Amino acid sequence: TVALGGKQIDMRGIASVTGSFVIDLDAKSASGKKLKVSRSASGPAWGGVVSQYVAPILDVRSASVPQISIEKQVYAVTPGVSGTTASAGNVKVGDRIRVTLTVTCDRDIEYVAVTDPRAACLEPVDQLSGYAQSDGVWFYREVRDSSTNIFIPFLSKGTHVISYDCTADRAGDYSLGVADAQSQYAPEITAHSAGALLPVE
Repeated sequence: TVALGGKQIDMRGIASVTGSFVIDLDAKSASGKKLKVSRSASGPAWGGVVSQYVAPILDVRSASVPQISIEKQVYAVTPGVSGTTASAGNVKVGDRIRVTLTVTCDRDIEYVAVTDPRAACLEPVDQLSGYAQSDGVWFYREVRDSSTNIFIPFLSKGTHVISYDCTADRAGDYSLGVADAQSQYAPEITAHSAGALLPVE
């Protein structure tokens, strides 16, 4: 039984079929601030509460633990006589964009997964998934419709910059996407980057 805003909700029918249930709460109302769960049957029981909400992208601050942190930056890449030049600033349609993920860890970590949602205006230059190397780190890069996922078998202690290139294909203001890194063996070792907007002219 769940008590929500003075109302008793019997969840036995739902829980017996799915093993879980979802309740939408209005955080602005008084009833959405308190949740009481009770069980009348005997015997052991366990459960958990997961809270999800949507926040404006600029309100998302970076979060990390002492073991790992991640930062995300984008640069416009311009070819030149002596090579390419990366600069932060105005992005125009057709520009080549370099996405850099800076991962810092205070110890060697095995099997780290980095999930990087791309802005809706960015199309990856390398369309095929496969093994790659960046800044001395070998990884498998999975290219999906809306994100680039990076699976690192071994991440040594220190700071590593992993990058990949995209093309800006349309104008507008876009959410850049929040990149996160997580140890697959120790899920509590996780971090994510700050939210940002990407304006394209």
